[in-house]
Formats: sequence, C-alpha cells, structure tokens
Amino acid sequence: MFVLLDNIRSAWNVGSIFRTCDGAGVGKLYLTGYTPYPPRQDISKVALGAEENVPWEYHADPLKLIKKLKRQGIKIVAVE
Repeated sequence: MFVLLDNIRSAWNVGSIFRTCDGAGVGKLYLTGYTPYPPRQDISKVALGAEENVPWEYHADPLKLIKKLKRQGIKIVAVE
C-alpha cells in the first residue's frame, strides 16, 4: 500500500502521518503540492525517526504522479 498526501499545510500532521505509515507498514509515502517534506525539524520532532524508516518521495504535481502510478497498474483509492 502507498499513501499520497496532497497540500497538507501542517508539518506536524505530516510527521504524525509518517509515524502512522511506519506502524502500518506502508510501502511508500508520496508528498505532493505544498505539503512540507523532510528534512525539517518540525516533521522530525513529531515523526520520531519514522521519516528515516518510511520510503518517501516528493512530487510537485499530484495528477502527474497519479497517472504514472496508474500506468504501473496501481489501484488508486481516494479519501478526504
């Protein structure tokens, strides 16, 4: 399972999601748009090292990323 975050303003929320992804065994976390991404002290403070354990990538354009993932055969499910 992969997780994609788009335009999340709070670095603290991003850090918390890194921890959640680490605990859930998420394969990769994609950060897109204006979502803050490591290295940032405010993310690291909340993530407690999870940002080092969870594979992640930053992409400015979420739609391009989604199209790329679909071409790779990955099923996309959205939650708001």
